[in-house]
Amino acid sequence: MLVPAAPEVVDGIVRGSAAAGGVDVAGLPGGSAARVATPLLSLVVARRRRRGVLLAGTVRPGVLESAAVELMGTRR
Repeated sequence: MLVPAAPEVVDGIVRGSAAAGGVDVAGLPGGSAARVATPLLSLVVARRRRRGVLLAGTVRPGVLESAAVELMGTRR
């Protein structure tokens, strides 16, 4: 699932994800991203410039990380 999110919301989630066991996602130049995963659900939030997204799914975290980097690397 892909949900567009306000950059301010994503920033708060990225900052707070460390307290929930989140991990920074590398590979997003000029942006920030974090992931949180459980055995049933993976979540990645990413922000670059004025764009933010929340990705969630029942896939391995690496799949969502790759999708976030690809989405944030494209221009609108």
